[in-house]
Amino acid sequence: MSPPPPPPHIAIVGAGITGLSLAAGLHARGVPFTVYERASSRGAHGAGGAGIGLSPNAERAMGRLAPGVRRAYERVANPNGEDYFQWVDGLTREVVFRLFVGEGCFRGCRRADLVEELMGCVPGERVRYGRALRGVAGRDGGEGVTLLFEDGSDEVADAVIGCDGIRSRVRELLFGPAAAATYSSKYSFRALVPMAQARASLPEHMVSTRYMYNGPGAHIITYPVANNTLLNTLAVVSDPAPWGPRQHGSSSSSRNPHVGTATAGEAGAAFEGWHPDVRAVVGLLPGEMDKWAIFDMLEHPVPRYHGGANSATGSANTTCLAGDAAHAAGPHLGAGAGFGIEDALLLAELLRAVRDEGVVSTRGGGGARGDTLWARLAAAFEVYSEMRHGRTQWLVKHTRDAVDLFQWRDRDLSRSPDGFGREITWRFHEVWHYDIDKMVDQARQKLKTR
Repeated sequence: MSPPPPPPHIAIVGAGITGLSLAAGLHARGVPFTVYERASSRGAHGAGGAGIGLSPNAERAMGRLAPGVRRAYERVANPNGEDYFQWVDGLTREVVFRLFVGEGCFRGCRRADLVEELMGCVPGERVRYGRALRGVAGRDGGEGVTLLFEDGSDEVADAVIGCDGIRSRVRELLFGPAAAATYSSKYSFRALVPMAQARASLPEHMVSTRYMYNGPGAHIITYPVANNTLLNTLAVVSDPAPWGPRQHGSSSSSRNPHVGTATAGEAGAAFEGWHPDVRAVVGLLPGEMDKWAIFDMLEHPVPRYHGGANSATGSANTTCLAGDAAHAAGPHLGAGAGFGIEDALLLAELLRAVRDEGVVSTRGGGGARGDTLWARLAAAFEVYSEMRHGRTQWLVKHTRDAVDLFQWRDRDLSRSPDGFGREITWRFHEVWHYDIDKMVDQARQKLKTR
């Protein structure tokens, strides 16, 4: 009796939240992988992003992805003081609307802390640092791919999954430079404020739970992180000018073209005329800071998340995208990281299904259909794209709609408790009340018919 064929080896490009979640999911399912990260070392790639929140759908996806992933989040998640989102009129400080999230749900954490915990879910030898992707080339006969790196090295894999973020090189290789994220005419000031400093300036109820302050052309979100030792503060401002160093400065602390420099005076000017308590929140920002342009994929969406037969890489059938590389959205529905975790769950389940088929990794084919391993990987990526494209593209659009509500594009609607509540509730519920198990079951059935 011949031994079973080896399982596919998956190359994951990018060691952010999506890439590490996928790696943990594959590890839990016995599917071999290697993660390639452009940052030079562990800890050098997770510092950006300040605080993030993960919604109920993301928590459910983490639980099914791998027990260790959910536990990693639990170790850094900060409990909220209340189980509600609260939106406040930034001019009057009156509460406009409260939305029940769920008991103990939508907890915040520092992005860097979560990335570090997720690293603990992945064997260290499976992550390669200092590997900036230059290209992907198909191998003879369609037998997998070769990854080419900027340092001149190369690696071989059966498939490539681009989890390399909003400025994805994998996306550019698949769809060309036109498939780039664009400036959404919003930028943000953000900071992790020591809680002692925040409490000295703000009432306790404003620092113990999540608050959103809405107003004309801007809004602010605050919530506690790091075991209530820091107040994550995000102030988002509308800006019709094109993004670039000439208009917004260039950051000496970052090579990221989406990051510029700002001062406390600039932040304060954006909230001139707002309620004194809200301006006190802005006053917590440091005297000099970075400001982050908010880019998304609304204007240049990719038509699918797998390469397709006509990709210039020559390896399209076994290359796909996940997370921000596929569907970068703004932060305004608090769902970008969570949707990346949903992507990771579905990919892990489909790749396990391919592994379980026991398809022979030879050009001659194998298995019940006579398919090659790479044909089955291509089928899995097609199913993944079909299952994820509609939901994730919905997020990109409705995140833009949400920020318009927060920033009073329709002033009467945004200041109306009934109108604002109606429009924001159904959007958040669309994000939160998603059947993760149904997604996986439907995808696995689809793959069986391919």
